Amino acid sequence: TAEVEGSSMQPATAVTCINRPILMRASITNEGSEPLDVTDLKIEDSGQNPGGSIQNFEILTATPFTLAPGNTMEIEIVFTPNAAYNNGVYYLIATTSSTTKPEDETTLTVTATADELLSRGLISRGNNQGTLTEINVAPGDKEAIAYSVYIQSDKAVRSSNNTEFTVEVKFNKDFLGINKLGNQEANIKVGDDFAGMGYVITGTTYAFDPISNRETVRITMQGTQDLSTNFNRDLEMIRIVFNSYLPIYKDNDGNLVVKNKETTIEHTISEDDHCVSFNYAYSKVTLDEVCVDFMRPIQISATKYNLGQVNPNPVGVEGADIVFAVGGRNIPTEIRLYNAQSELVSVPFSGVLNSGEYTVRIPVEELSSGVYFYEMVSGPFKDTKKMIIVK
Repeated sequence: TAEVEGSSMQPATAVTCINRPILMRASITNEGSEPLDVTDLKIEDSGQNPGGSIQNFEILTATPFTLAPGNTMEIEIVFTPNAAYNNGVYYLIATTSSTTKPEDETTLTVTATADELLSRGLISRGNNQGTLTEINVAPGDKEAIAYSVYIQSDKAVRSSNNTEFTVEVKFNKDFLGINKLGNQEANIKVGDDFAGMGYVITGTTYAFDPISNRETVRITMQGTQDLSTNFNRDLEMIRIVFNSYLPIYKDNDGNLVVKNKETTIEHTISEDDHCVSFNYAYSKVTLDEVCVDFMRPIQISATKYNLGQVNPNPVGVEGADIVFAVGGRNIPTEIRLYNAQSELVSVPFSGVLNSGEYTVRIPVEELSSGVYFYEMVSGPFKDTKKMIIVK
């Protein structure tokens, strides 16, 4: 009986997202009556895949190997696309010991997609769902605005099965700060739409850059429903409520400076599925014009030294003034703020004053909720009083 040589191969197909690896399984079968040695495996381009590359494929099955007659070997290949593929065709070629058919081949058909979605950031007054792209706020308002992060969902996202997202929101702290609830937790919540999809916040972290005066809030969330459903509308993911402050501070030279009165709140969304990429549209917040003296005299007279009580106390986001009196001419005077650990946190006023009564604004936008002590040092006079800030 004559010996029979030969092999057959089965193709493999994969559908995935850009940058998301997927395992493909082709196979080769020994159709002959003698053992078959497979000495090499390689992939070649069909020439019909613009933008594609054989570098996106990795053959995991090692060669050489031997197949007994009638046996089949799976050939494992990892496909990691770095570009879009639409039924791209590549050839998997096996070099064998057969003298009649030394090379066998089959096809690898691949599709890789990425859906591009728009994510809007919209704002509203109070703690309501955001609907506007621009808004004006007055200084010293608690729950002045809410910023809602939306995700476009007027189409189903192909191949998406991700239910974990990270949202980063960045804002300038010149006159905005995140509102705190009664338990001192940040007023950050899952948006109404994502809450209905079973999402909860699993973590929140903060990073502050003192050079740019920008804060970044990183929110991780997890749910039970992915984006493969067409909701025919934008979905609210996250809502953050902000307080507004009077944007005044003192620079290194002791000058009173009004900070920027306009800012843009920005955000980004990241997820591990790679099936979705995002474009962004942000919103702008403008502080209403205000006329305010950071430190102003109330009455000039032959008064005695005095440090008054803060009113109201506790101090809220609307702020408060410290009233004090100086009892002489050309008296070096400082008003200092200390936290509960006796650490100096602010010097609202430092200068030379004549006899009279004055007020100085508490820079509440720079301070977190808690117990503080304010101290007056003026010539021979020194006094300290307690206040509480609740934001």
